[in-house]
Amino acid sequence: MEKDIRLIKADKLLLGKVDLLDREIFASSPWGAGALQSADWTGTSGCLAAVFEREGEEVLLGYVLLSLISEAEIYRIAVRADMRRKGLGRRLLREAERLLQELGCESIFLEVRDTNEAAVSLYSSEGFREIYRRRAYYRDPVCDALIMEKKL
Repeated sequence: MEKDIRLIKADKLLLGKVDLLDREIFASSPWGAGALQSADWTGTSGCLAAVFEREGEEVLLGYVLLSLISEAEIYRIAVRADMRRKGLGRRLLREAERLLQELGCESIFLEVRDTNEAAVSLYSSEGFREIYRRRAYYRDPVCDALIMEKKL
């Protein structure tokens, strides 16, 4: 199936599926359908989705939400639980970086829980470095937020 996975810019229909997956993965802090509706590549944000086709329908496997301003920000990367540890998050990250670079972005910023070892490891291995730590930023459980940056 991995070879059949496509990375595409999410349209309004796909953003509805992103909202459902976002609520599943980030139950305590979902992005919200209203915010996602502005991530349709017509404003200053976009959503890149990892999908494959099953019985004529696009099945959402993961997504990355990003800002499209000169200094880009990745708001969220998420992958369905059954598709983790297969390189899909890395693939989404790299494609988001490629798109942002094409658009002339010079840096990418992101924020991650310091306790999310898998994400911190992924970002570090892709050239992001910690530039700031927000102490006790997250709740449930309380932990620090790492602000990471990658120069393009």
